[in-house]
Amino acid sequence: MNQQTIRERIELVDREFYGGNYVKLTLSPADENTGIFFANKRGKVKARLDCAVPSKYSIMLQNEDARFLNVEHLLATLYVYGIDNARIEVERLPSLSFKILNWFGLATDIEVIPALPKLQRTLCERIEDVGLTEQNCKRRRLRLKEEIGNEKLMLSPVDHEGLTIRATTEYAPVGKESVKLVVGPREYKRISSARACVKQFNPGTPRFIMNILAMVAYPNFGIGHGFTERNVFIPPKTRVEWRQQEFCYFGKRGEIGYHTIIDRIGALALLGYSLSGVHVECKFSGHKNDLRVLRENEKMFYFEE
Repeated sequence: MNQQTIRERIELVDREFYGGNYVKLTLSPADENTGIFFANKRGKVKARLDCAVPSKYSIMLQNEDARFLNVEHLLATLYVYGIDNARIEVERLPSLSFKILNWFGLATDIEVIPALPKLQRTLCERIEDVGLTEQNCKRRRLRLKEEIGNEKLMLSPVDHEGLTIRATTEYAPVGKESVKLVVGPREYKRISSARACVKQFNPGTPRFIMNILAMVAYPNFGIGHGFTERNVFIPPKTRVEWRQQEFCYFGKRGEIGYHTIIDRIGALALLGYSLSGVHVECKFSGHKNDLRVLRENEKMFYFEE
């Protein structure tokens, strides 16, 4: 199979978590062997391991020209739909508070990629609407020589094609849960709206306290946030309350586990090629551990003949 890019430009606008600014994303077709890269007025950064650094709750791509935060969900979506080459232009539509901070020289130059559940689902639909263009160069796929990883993230070679991921999570009050996904567009689209668990707060923390803290947590992004119950999963005090607000996938529970799977796919996308014959087991792995495992074992991957 040959490499693919999107057939037409896709434009999306949504809010980012940290400062509540609206952000415009423009995804455009790109030439063969270009890969995925993010761009703004300052410069561009390729979506590769050597440009990735772990942030507290996400992954950032950076070089001497530009920095892009929260890239993993968007990368996961492009990976699953088989998009090898694309340009992603990022334009912040600044809030009043951000404009004031910028005037005083206090605003950040980090561009934040919106990763809200509704946007992820919308992106899946837009990719399906515009379709993909097959390009002239052959796509290269990666296989794994032997099992790699640690107790939090383990990758194993398997006989079947493609990529499968099992995620185990454990949060109070619901306890340990495990979910599995055979990675493909149809399956991924169904879980694309899975929310992240707000593990920064204890279960039952009053919402108004969360809102106040969210507004001032990242002051150089602006005084605001994109933090709502539709965008994040706020852990309640009881298991019954947890089940009442949890989204259901494939007729089953496990929303937080499916969100974890999306995060892991986003990290794997930084290898720059699709994986074949690989099974992933993740147990409480975070972005920092994801990047460490992939960097330490990058030579264990080889190109499929």
